[in-house]
Amino acid sequence: MNISVNSFRQPSSIGDSVARDLEFRIQNLFAEDVDFPSGIAASEFTSRPVTYDESIIDLGFGLPDPKLFHLDALRRASDEAIRTEGPRALQYGGGAGMMRLPEWVRLVQTRRRNIPCNPGDLLLTHGSSQGMDLLGRLFLNPGDEVWFERPTYFGAIKIFGLHGAKMRDFPMDESGLVTDVVASELKKRQKAALPMPKLLYVMPNYQNPTGRTMTLSRRTELVNLAKTYRFAIVEDDAYGDLRFSGNPLPTLRQLCPSHVFYLSTLSKTVAPGFRMGWLIGPEEAVTKLRELKAEGANGGFVQEILSVFLASMDYDAHISHLQNYYHRRRDAMVSFLERDFPPEVGWTTPDGGFFVWLTLPSWAPLNKVMDLRRSAGVSFIPGTAFYLGEGSQNHVRLSFSLYPPELIVEGMRRLRDLIESLRP
Repeated sequence: MNISVNSFRQPSSIGDSVARDLEFRIQNLFAEDVDFPSGIAASEFTSRPVTYDESIIDLGFGLPDPKLFHLDALRRASDEAIRTEGPRALQYGGGAGMMRLPEWVRLVQTRRRNIPCNPGDLLLTHGSSQGMDLLGRLFLNPGDEVWFERPTYFGAIKIFGLHGAKMRDFPMDESGLVTDVVASELKKRQKAALPMPKLLYVMPNYQNPTGRTMTLSRRTELVNLAKTYRFAIVEDDAYGDLRFSGNPLPTLRQLCPSHVFYLSTLSKTVAPGFRMGWLIGPEEAVTKLRELKAEGANGGFVQEILSVFLASMDYDAHISHLQNYYHRRRDAMVSFLERDFPPEVGWTTPDGGFFVWLTLPSWAPLNKVMDLRRSAGVSFIPGTAFYLGEGSQNHVRLSFSLYPPELIVEGMRRLRDLIESLRP
């Protein structure tokens, strides 16, 4: 029997046709109101493995230094969790850690920061991002408005956009969100009987991406606006413990518990792999948020390990060590900027956190800098990722958290040379 080559190809082409038909039918079953907004999703960096390419110094995503992860203490905590609570911790409902960890957040962490928190005000979440997602589920109908600082954290843009929010941003200056501009828009809307925002998302401490800190007067003005115009504030305090300089300022939650949902996390101070965060807000809303948390409680074994680990350490001393550690890295980056960068370049000097916001000179357009970064051996995040729509074309976000000072200096040298290479 003769078998032609085409006889082998035919089933493949039929299979391709079936696959195309199946794909088309599956897409037709998607919910009509599902939108996939532009921007960077958190999964694009929280779900990818961290690899180190010696040829490229990546000053982009703000990752904590894994040398700070306390592996030996976490191993001992894991062993103790198995030894003392193993069967319960690995079962639905968990062991004692399911009670101890929320109590640690409420009685240790919130007291350290003077944040009002009754037992019913607290909900553990899978990082701060889940807190945002739950707030979107509870508060947002398609077309409801969420307001942001400009620029703002790209993950928040993505999350609230997935809930069909109409998004608007407002300018910042060195004192943080310009509340006068927000107040002016609110007054106009009230006069014209237009809808008010449902939520306003801010990072008052060491903001991502700018590193700026909102002043006390601006914080007070913002919570007064929330009370007057009846919207809720989402306060993301992921970097609040990492203060290098300046006096600690009250959280928005401290200033106005009735209108503020406070988000924080252990990702920057213990390890992001645990995906452990929390939301603190009015009990009436937190009760509903708990019902919306479809997967139930955070993992019992994870809570067991963390509760044992945190009980075994001097957390204040640990935070002080992190502050000094990252302070030296910030100083390495900022000192090089002050000493060796062209005078036409601008930057922020954060009092804490992970980030410096760099302003490029007019003769080094962002698109050209981005095109050349890999060949220059340095990487960073373009400022456009942190804006609604097109955004700024002359900023980049730099992170000083991952590398030791000597590699930060080398990365900055490469960036300086890249910028200088574009000088006319």
